[in-house]
Amino acid sequence: GSTGALDFSYANCRETGPVPLTENKGDLISHVTAMTANGGTAGHLGIAWAWYLISPNWASVWPETSQPWDYDEVNTTKVIILMTDGDFNTSHPTASKSSFNQSMDLCDAMKAEPSNVQIYTVGFQVPSSVQKTSTGKTILQYCASSGAFAFDATNGDELKAVYREIARSISNLRIKN
Repeated sequence: GSTGALDFSYANCRETGPVPLTENKGDLISHVTAMTANGGTAGHLGIAWAWYLISPNWASVWPETSQPWDYDEVNTTKVIILMTDGDFNTSHPTASKSSFNQSMDLCDAMKAEPSNVQIYTVGFQVPSSVQKTSTGKTILQYCASSGAFAFDATNGDELKAVYREIARSISNLRIKN
C-alpha cells in the first residue's frame, strides 16, 4: 500500500533521510542515485530538513564534523537551494496544515531575523496545475528570497545552466567541514 515516500496506510516515510553536511561528492551521488521518485511529495519535510542542515539550532542532531556554523559567523552565508516540481501534498494524515501551507510558514521563518537564510528555488518541469497562493505564486516563487532567486528549468541543459548561475551568485559560500 505505499505510493511514493509516504505510506498512506500508516503515515510512514521511507528510510531515506538527509545526508549531513559533507564535501564527499561520492557519498552525495550515491545517496541521490539510490532515491526513487514515486510521487507523494511532502515538500514541507524537504524544506524543513534543508533548514535543519544549516541551522545552528539543530547542531546536536548532526555529527560534529557536519554541525552548522552560527548565523553570525564571520564570512558565512546560509543558503538553501530548493529544487522541486512544486506539486506538494495537499494533506498529510498527521498535520494540521497542508504541506503547501507548512512550507510557506517554514520559508517565512527562514527568511526572518536572525537566520536571514537566502533561498534559491529551482522549478523543474513544474506542472501548470501546481497549487498557488492567493496572490498567484507557486511555492517556489513564494519561498525564493526574491524574484531574482527563483529559477525554472524544463530539461537537463536548462537545469545545468540554472545551477551554474546560482553557483556564480553564491561564489563566496563557505562550507564547514
